[in-house]
Amino acid sequence: MENYYYECIYERLQQAVPNAVIRTVLQKRKAEIVQFQSTRSQQLLANNNAAERTEGEQPTVYKVLQMRRRRNELTITALRDPECTTQTTPKDIARILSRYLRGKI
Repeated sequence: MENYYYECIYERLQQAVPNAVIRTVLQKRKAEIVQFQSTRSQQLLANNNAAERTEGEQPTVYKVLQMRRRRNELTITALRDPECTTQTTPKDIARILSRYLRGKI
């Protein structure tokens, strides 16, 4: 997708169009590239703590695999309710947790 935007920018620079028009088009394409890159990096770094992440960090393959492993470890796949019945569906797990937290408050 980034390559497409860069090609659009290059094509605009090759055309004989007034500078004001080119400038607005280039600013728009640049904003789209920045938004695309930030969205992609936010998705990759969504599970990182702020302390683990530096500004402009590009995650390595190791970091991506580590984030996936951490996400899988933190995911609750089964929960036992007060009647000792194991619940495995997300809806039932949410129900049990909400009942538990209501009892705590």
